[in-house]
Amino acid sequence: MRHYKIHTKLVVAAFAASAAIASSSSAQVFHGVRAHDNGVVLWEHDANNFGVSAGGQPKPGLSFYDSMEAVDIELRGQPDCYIRVMLPNPRQNDLSVGQNVNIQLQITHGGVRQNFNANFPWQIINDNIPPGHWSILGATILANILPNFDYSNNLASKVAAEGFRYLAQNDPQVTVIPGTNPNCAAQ
Repeated sequence: MRHYKIHTKLVVAAFAASAAIASSSSAQVFHGVRAHDNGVVLWEHDANNFGVSAGGQPKPGLSFYDSMEAVDIELRGQPDCYIRVMLPNPRQNDLSVGQNVNIQLQITHGGVRQNFNANFPWQIINDNIPPGHWSILGATILANILPNFDYSNNLASKVAAEGFRYLAQNDPQVTVIPGTNPNCAAQ
């Protein structure tokens, strides 16, 4: 009888814990980046930081993963820092990055320094290819820029880098956390 009571309590506790997890209304995704020696992220658009590419996906996008370990596997090693994005309501399909804001970015494109508007939020998709993979499509990043410019992964990468610099400095849902560098910071 005693064993039965203990087993019942464990089952009830396990059920309560799984119910709490199931009702959780937020999730987090990660993107690995390089940083200066002092820990400040290198806000560059190269393939090691904010490269938008197809990478085996059906459409070009900026990759995120649902765990830091998955980022490490994809990068074949731990990055200097991680960009962590809290997704507010994934169960309600509110898979957006950044609050509702329009910012102006100065980006050199085609050899000319230009102003670009970036509209947030950016939708993020859990395509799960490979497992744990999430993506912000390049077309999403460039949504209000495309009428004036042809699509390019290079331009999407530049806008993504500057957009995430802004978000990491202004949006509490986007943070820079340590990888191999213990002093990771947005600025």
